Amino acid sequence: SFSRRRYYFFPRKFTMPSASAADYPVDGDELKFPLELADESDFDRIVSSDGLITVCGFGSLLSERSARSTFPDLINFRVAKLSGFRRVFAHVAPIFFERGIAKPETK
Repeated sequence: SFSRRRYYFFPRKFTMPSASAADYPVDGDELKFPLELADESDFDRIVSSDGLITVCGFGSLLSERSARSTFPDLINFRVAKLSGFRRVFAHVAPIFFERGIAKPETK
């Protein structure tokens, strides 16, 4: 089933505008980016001719093992480096406590 998370799709060589995604609607068959993937059917518009979708992730998707737990049919996994950005950990997801990854005493 499709989760209620917000997903956005950016084509290759896309420069992120400063405006919000709501400012870039879909006009008929013409896609404007970034494209919010709000419903499961929205993914049909970005799937490649071979039936694949490229996913770029960070955090838990950094390890191939973790990425495969989310995407069991994952192919062509590779790690990339994004310069000029840093990840700040402000909140720990409950699953990290459930799996014993996060330490409750440092909460």
